[in-house]
Amino acid sequence: MALRCTAAIVGALLACGPRTHSSPTPTAGGIPASACDGVAADADVDGLSDRCELMMARAFAPVLVADARDCLWEPEPSSGGPRLRGAYLFAAQRVAGDTVRLAYLPAYTYDCGWSGRARALRLGRTSAHAGDSELVAVDLVARDGAWRVSGVFYSSHCLGRSAGRCRWYRRAALSAVDWDGSAARPPRVWVALGKHAHYPTRAACERGHWGQERCASAGDARTYRFPVLSERQNVGSRTRPAFGPGGCIRANDLPIPIGEAPAAAMECVWDDTRPFLGWQREARGRPPTPYGRLLRELLGM
Repeated sequence: MALRCTAAIVGALLACGPRTHSSPTPTAGGIPASACDGVAADADVDGLSDRCELMMARAFAPVLVADARDCLWEPEPSSGGPRLRGAYLFAAQRVAGDTVRLAYLPAYTYDCGWSGRARALRLGRTSAHAGDSELVAVDLVARDGAWRVSGVFYSSHCLGRSAGRCRWYRRAALSAVDWDGSAARPPRVWVALGKHAHYPTRAACERGHWGQERCASAGDARTYRFPVLSERQNVGSRTRPAFGPGGCIRANDLPIPIGEAPAAAMECVWDDTRPFLGWQREARGRPPTPYGRLLRELLGM
């Protein structure tokens, strides 16, 4: 049975931008009951209407905390405020029972590599590479007439040597998550300097990858909301991908443009076999894990 949004969720989905950020905030206003009716327009055929997916993605978009020294900062992107360079895509679908899963794909263009002590331990090798397929997922359930977060997934070098940091936070573990103070209480995401792994707190980041990760201190932190600007950022579903078979999209068709990306460069979000290269002309360094594989093996999407 298709999920239905009720009038009682209006308060949870009012303007929910963080107190300090520089990217666009969700538009204030509620979601009519029909917005979550599976009979309405549902391009990816997952039982959630397109409008409902967009509204949910906006309301619960995570707040990213990144280091001002990161190599990916775009100070004046074509839309929104300063942020790390990436495509910022999302997916939404129903999973077990009454749960809605939102996947946020920053689709960073580069992994800047290790620096400082971590680089020294590697005898000067940075391990930088084109493309960085990190992600964040938020599970929602309807409780007491409102959508509430029931789980948060943080990627950190997933399917590699992540020291067990690539994981879901549920139930009691949600107390370890750093939450934004806005109405919907979206999670905060601490983005590791250069390597862009995601963590629930700065302390967790500093312990990450056997203590080799670094996250922004108070003086170096820049905070922005994951930009959800339009339905065109929705990559659809595995059975009905947006943009074409495999979810393949060219750089010049990206909803949020990436200035340095060659227009003809292509990524296929739902393809398990093609490594994500950040819309670069060629692989540089060790290719990262395909987004399609991460979505399937980690999120069941």
